[in-house]
Amino acid sequence: MNFSDQFLAACAAAKEAKMNCLTHVMVLAHLATKDEGDYPSRLAVLAKVSTAAITGVLDALEKLGLVERGRCQSDRRGNRAHITPKGLETIARMLP
Repeated sequence: MNFSDQFLAACAAAKEAKMNCLTHVMVLAHLATKDEGDYPSRLAVLAKVSTAAITGVLDALEKLGLVERGRCQSDRRGNRAHITPKGLETIARMLP
């Protein structure tokens, strides 16, 4: 599959998953590489958005069932976002 076909497939998968923002795709792809999830503040830096904006992104992804948030097991002070099995399936369709 060439780049153009991959890009179109990724766009179709994003549309099917109701992700309407490149930031959603970026956050989901990043979380797919993190077994222990990641802190929202780090996701904000990665996506180059404010912490308030990343909250909205995570809210949207959580509503779609692609991400869940919970307490960090090793550091009980913070919350981490984790990709769900549905999120992994979605990102696998987008980025084969």
